[in-house]
Amino acid sequence: MTAQTSTTAGPQRPQLGGAEDQTDRLAELPANVREELAAITGDLADGASAFITGSLVEGFGNEHSDIDLYVVRDERPAQAVAIGIRPTRYVDCEYFDLRGLEALATRLMNAGWPQVDSLRQRDIDRHYRLSVGVPLRVTDGCRPVLARFDADVARTAYARFTLARAHASLGSAAFRLSKGHDRPARMMLRDAAAWLGNSELALEGEGYPSWKWLGEKAARRYGRGSDRFRAVVDPYLAPGPDPVRQAEALRLRMRLPDGFRALLHDRVARLPDTVRCVEADRSILLVKGADAVARADGLAEVVIRELARGAAWPEAVAAAARRTGMDELELRSGVWRETAGLRLSGFLVEEGTQ
Repeated sequence: MTAQTSTTAGPQRPQLGGAEDQTDRLAELPANVREELAAITGDLADGASAFITGSLVEGFGNEHSDIDLYVVRDERPAQAVAIGIRPTRYVDCEYFDLRGLEALATRLMNAGWPQVDSLRQRDIDRHYRLSVGVPLRVTDGCRPVLARFDADVARTAYARFTLARAHASLGSAAFRLSKGHDRPARMMLRDAAAWLGNSELALEGEGYPSWKWLGEKAARRYGRGSDRFRAVVDPYLAPGPDPVRQAEALRLRMRLPDGFRALLHDRVARLPDTVRCVEADRSILLVKGADAVARADGLAEVVIRELARGAAWPEAVAAAARRTGMDELELRSGVWRETAGLRLSGFLVEEGTQ
């Protein structure tokens, strides 16, 4: 299984761009929810579209679930977000305008492997929720923009996003294991298992981008208690006592597409001339200018020491892999995640992954 696999398996839900009648979908909602929605939409101004989405629509909700409502104004709304308590349920109402909606659609439609690092889970979540939401009212101006939202696009983006994070967590865990630090390694392996499970499920149609529904998604896809269900859920919720075996089991499940492998090699950073490295106790300090200091430890410290010796990023990563005994691709993933703050604050300059 790879993140290039078509997301045609699994449950397929109606999307906003379709011409199907939504009456049946609304009728499936609890009566008090329908009454609440009627009251809310009745108060909306002209030029506003409204959709119910979230766990109630996805099929995971219950009598205690809140109402997730998306409102789209043809023009920029004066009030950006409104969240409040209604008589029956908590209502989370999020506002958009058409320009923002168009930008969101374009961002995910063009999101291949080179763009994975710039993806945000919030954008994937919004795109998916709009794709599977139930329209309550839609303006003529909003309809063609909504037709650009596709649940398969969101599922593919989420599968890539989560696989990248699973591999990064595995890399961080592998480094801790190489140092004999089992406890933090176990935490990172559970993190990797959750990301990987979500990636696998997204590829098979369960694209709802929320960790808390991992078990429910696996149950719906594979059957609760089945062997496949246990293989996806247990490494996160009930991991075994041996972190080395946990790491190896995750490696066997991870299939890295060529696009992701290329991304790992394309990621390159360097120490800028304005930054100097100073030895510290079991770490290294990066000093920028007169008063900016950052500490690099863990996997970041190993690679930055090589950079400080004059190595370019590929050579620094290869040398660090030899020193730690790690797989180089896992090291590339882990160190890129662990140097994110340094790159953001200018202690490292990113040269790849445009």
